[in-house]
Amino acid sequence: DLWRVNVEQDNSPPAPPVLDRATFSSDGQSVNIYFDTHTNLGGQSYEFFLCSMIFEFIGASTSSCLWVDERSVRVTSIEGYASNLTITGEEEQYLGSTVTLLPQIITAACPLNANYSCAENEFTEVKTVAIEAPEFPIAPVMALSAPGMVGGCADIAMDLSGSYGSGGRKWKRIEWNVLKNNKLMPSNETGVVEALYNASLSLSTNDMFIIRNKYLTPGSTYKFEVTIENFLGVTSLLPKTITVSMNFGVPEVTIAGSSVMFVKRNQKIQLNVDATMQACAGEETQLAARREV
Repeated sequence: DLWRVNVEQDNSPPAPPVLDRATFSSDGQSVNIYFDTHTNLGGQSYEFFLCSMIFEFIGASTSSCLWVDERSVRVTSIEGYASNLTITGEEEQYLGSTVTLLPQIITAACPLNANYSCAENEFTEVKTVAIEAPEFPIAPVMALSAPGMVGGCADIAMDLSGSYGSGGRKWKRIEWNVLKNNKLMPSNETGVVEALYNASLSLSTNDMFIIRNKYLTPGSTYKFEVTIENFLGVTSLLPKTITVSMNFGVPEVTIAGSSVMFVKRNQKIQLNVDATMQACAGEETQLAARREV
């Protein structure tokens, strides 16, 4: 038997695209919005435009959007504005942000050889999606600058300002663990822990973490462990041991930046060293420098 098959050309317009998902980039600095098929770019071109023209989300009017291709848009904050977008977390204050597509803007892409009228393309339905965490989020990179020894009359000052990986936001968590002479801090010595706790409430590493000398015991060694978590839920931990000398005339020497450097063999290594002496050490105390490699 013979079968006759007629192939007829489909002159109907394609189904409208669907807002598929939104995810943070690995460093948390941008959000990528995806559609399930090719779009008309919402009447835009491959140039930056204000996100509030197509989408609705926290900070859309101060965010810049760019079509990467006909299916995806990249969202970044306009310079001078911080992003408040978050992912879903266990705590109530970290409920996830959402992206909503505005109505009557997005349609299917119109190919050059279309055999139908692109004016008949239907608009994409309004839809809201939660912003998801990236598949491979970055971890915070911590840099703690502090002397390994301080004089018996000196404060302890620790600088974490060189740390990065917060995604342009405040840190989600900064926590300290302290040991004194390899033991838990005595219950009647709360000043050290309270000082670090209070300094961490701002969730920022831009300011110094200072422990006043009145809370310290000369001749003791303090082991600090600081844990930092970014808004993507990734944590890093860094230890630091500082001894409080019985001697008042001890210079405080710190090397700025991270304790680990990655350089190529043909690159120079530059270290910025800061040395200070507390006034209580006496006026006759002098500093001398010596470099060794």
